[in-house]
Amino acid sequence: MLCLIQILLIGSFLSFDMLVFYILFEGILIPMFLLIGIWGSRSEKIKATYYLFFYTLVGSVLFIISIIYIQVYSGSTNSLSVITSILPEKVLWFCFFIAFAVKIPMFPFHIWLPEAHVEAPTCGSVILAALLLKLGSYGYLRFMLPIFSVDVTNFFWPLILSLAGSSVILASLTAIRQIDIKRIVAYSSIAHMNLAVLGLFSNTYTAVNGGFILTVAHGFVSAAMFLLIGVLYDRYHSRLISHYSGLVRTMPLFAIIYILFSLANMGFPLSYNFVGEISIIFGLISINFLYGVVGIIGVLLSVVYVMWLTNRLLFGDISTQYVSQFYDLEMKELVYFVTLLIPVLLFGIYTDLFELLWAGDLQMLII
Repeated sequence: MLCLIQILLIGSFLSFDMLVFYILFEGILIPMFLLIGIWGSRSEKIKATYYLFFYTLVGSVLFIISIIYIQVYSGSTNSLSVITSILPEKVLWFCFFIAFAVKIPMFPFHIWLPEAHVEAPTCGSVILAALLLKLGSYGYLRFMLPIFSVDVTNFFWPLILSLAGSSVILASLTAIRQIDIKRIVAYSSIAHMNLAVLGLFSNTYTAVNGGFILTVAHGFVSAAMFLLIGVLYDRYHSRLISHYSGLVRTMPLFAIIYILFSLANMGFPLSYNFVGEISIIFGLISINFLYGVVGIIGVLLSVVYVMWLTNRLLFGDISTQYVSQFYDLEMKELVYFVTLLIPVLLFGIYTDLFELLWAGDLQMLII
């Protein structure tokens, strides 16, 4: 299943043709359905697989209808040769937007993601957060921004701001009240991806740049956060916050890695997430100060749930009521955490190393 997902993902990210992208885009649902349904960790895994399958499949109905319409009236489904001047741009833009909004996911289409994350095995959660969610933002970058005119995007800006902005705030508030560690990280992913969407559609180079950076950075950090949770679950078979306390004394290596990725997750300076978030906020403020306030609120709320969770897990008295034996990180676990940590810090300090590869492409999208 993992190899099949990788093949379909590579095909999706290489495709310029919308029909081919759609087929691969939806084909990924099948191995993910089986991965969660067969190897999921709890009894509600079947319910979670149907949530994942039907939400994303129904959302993509609008996408395939739009592709068929474009093929009939434009004569091609290649994103480089589609002529939108003869097409009803606003209707097609809306259909594309909803289809990718389900993948992000965006309020009110976000219900499937926490369920899928909680029931998925660790590898499924990592792939879902680090790669599959990126198909939504990638669809915006690959197809929507190049194909549709800026005027259409500006026309729908109130809708984008309403849905993405409310998703940032509601997901962050929901994360604060969770008792399952995995659900907190799942809602955190929703908040960060919707903040990236605000940047991508802002039509300012700084914010679009930040949206792309945050999308990439979130892939590293969210993967690491779910792996950290997987380490705890594999050892102690519990994801309830109340079952853990004082891990900094019994699992010092785990605590160090967890703190570093938690700081990156809330956009601490010198992390790659910080570069993306601050760019988005400055770009939104350049349009309207109130737009930037939405991003600022999301960042502040992320500090609340990240620090609250970190304090509950790592500090305080050692909890032995539910966990009596503690095992710190093994060498192989430490290797893959360091592997994920290096790009987060490297690109956070030397941003130009990565930006030089795609800054020209983003500039062309804005123009």
